[in-house]
Amino acid sequence: MTNRNKLLALALMAKTPAQTTTLNALSLGGLSEAEMRIAMVIFEETERQRESKRATGGRLPAGLLGDSMDYVDTLPWDDLLLSPDVVRKCTERLKITPIELLNVAISKCHPSNWQALFWMREWFDQIHRNAVEDIAEARKEFEDLHATKQIEENRAKAKAMADARHNKPGGAREKRAAIRAIWASGKYSSRTVCAEQECGALGMSYDTARRALRNTPHPVKG
Repeated sequence: MTNRNKLLALALMAKTPAQTTTLNALSLGGLSEAEMRIAMVIFEETERQRESKRATGGRLPAGLLGDSMDYVDTLPWDDLLLSPDVVRKCTERLKITPIELLNVAISKCHPSNWQALFWMREWFDQIHRNAVEDIAEARKEFEDLHATKQIEENRAKAKAMADARHNKPGGAREKRAAIRAIWASGKYSSRTVCAEQECGALGMSYDTARRALRNTPHPVKG
């Protein structure tokens, strides 16, 4: 009996709870121990799916005497494996991915319609690739957000340090305010002269003093 016939025979024979035939009893040739375990779980879960469908499968005449049988009893195991719920139950028991499960089902278990299982595997593979891309994109966004936050924190820290330095007594802000007050007093005829005369006393460079007076209003004469 070929591998394909063995697995199909197993699925067709195990129609009632009284059936005790197991996959190990038929022993598919050429399967590793891990592959045999996967095939066994596929058999068990597809048969559970068959059992759950019997009540609604619709009965059809079968045999020479015309006895009726459930339509689902004519379905090969691979048609029952097309249910995502069956795939989920198999992978949860085996702790493998749907792609690994379907690889064995397609290449080792000789399905009657391997094309359907192939496209199902492609569907799961696309879902997996989309998930990987989404995770990578989310990680990149998180890293970018973290980097941006770090830059903002560094800028805020540098600004706070500069503000503290400039706001201390005798700091840059106090010096700018002092030379602007002198200019506003009307003591000097121009900002240039004011900067030249007062920068030394205030501990400012001429350029800094001149920038401090830029765009200040002309003194109001009394």
